[in-house]
Amino acid sequence: MAYISPDYRYHVMYSFYYNLFAKYDKNNFYVICLSLNKKKDDAYTEKIKSLVDEYIDIGDLSREDMAEKIKSMNVDILVDLAGHSANSGLSLFAYRVAPVQISGLGWMETTGFSAVDYLITDEYLDPTGNTYITERPLYLKSQICYKCHRDVVASSGAPCIKNGYITFATFNRISKFTSEILELWRRIMYLVPNSFLLLKCDILSSKSNMQMVRKRLANAGLDNKRIILESPSLDYLERYLDVDIALDTYPYTGGGTTFDALYMGFPVVSLYGERRSSRFGLSILTNAGVGELAVPTPKEYVERAVALASDWDLLDVLHKDLRTMLENSPAMDAEGYVREIEGKYKEILSAVHNHDVFD
Repeated sequence: MAYISPDYRYHVMYSFYYNLFAKYDKNNFYVICLSLNKKKDDAYTEKIKSLVDEYIDIGDLSREDMAEKIKSMNVDILVDLAGHSANSGLSLFAYRVAPVQISGLGWMETTGFSAVDYLITDEYLDPTGNTYITERPLYLKSQICYKCHRDVVASSGAPCIKNGYITFATFNRISKFTSEILELWRRIMYLVPNSFLLLKCDILSSKSNMQMVRKRLANAGLDNKRIILESPSLDYLERYLDVDIALDTYPYTGGGTTFDALYMGFPVVSLYGERRSSRFGLSILTNAGVGELAVPTPKEYVERAVALASDWDLLDVLHKDLRTMLENSPAMDAEGYVREIEGKYKEILSAVHNHDVFD
């Protein structure tokens, strides 16, 4: 079987595809990574190469030649790891390059593409009967298995206890900041006096962008004196140790940022709706054992954040315990996750051989 991605390098997806390559059953699966990397290969690329049976760079071929190349390899299952994100290989599915074509990692929505047979998901993202996806759901306990950063120090407790005030934060992209979510953040900060909001992301790497963001926040009624803007940094995980509560974005929630926050002992309040793009917080938090932090209405989102900000004892416990909770959850059970998805692959291939998979 083969996995195709433009992101076999330093990228948020590394945390989510790593276990598929590190833990697969080499006695029953021959795994090929098909690379579409446009950016320079790095140490992460080399690590992936060392884990799989074959690593083949096809990025310089035309789409037609890519399709012919994959067909000639007689791949049973092709798994897309990028969806509709930049430089992905999803369009190759139109050539029916493999008997079974699967997506679901690296993209927050349905592909909407009839050539995609299955979408990797879970019951929190796509409840039974959900009509928002065009693919057959391939249900796992947790859609995502997170690869942790074991060399990062754990939280020793909630920062508010030593600081004397609450620090909220989001490390999500500015493009996810809707007018609706900014209004909810304004209400939360109004109801939690003396609190601060830290925003840290790629776009804040220049002064002009910071000025643009500050203007937008001011227009939304947020007090810029209580806003902290920071540019990205490689040691950004350590910044979580200075934050009390994460405020998730909506309707496109965090994925990697939510996992990173929980791993650093940092509770995340998330708002979800019916569409799967808004339900990643629900899935991650529920699997981690703190599903009550995911709420279905804006009113509850504000109430949950304010209540959490008022309970410093609970915050302290969460900061100390969340990493262990996540490590013991389906979202970090690497062996269980890979055995589960490999079992699904075997079931699908058995159905293909019996000619009833797409009946």
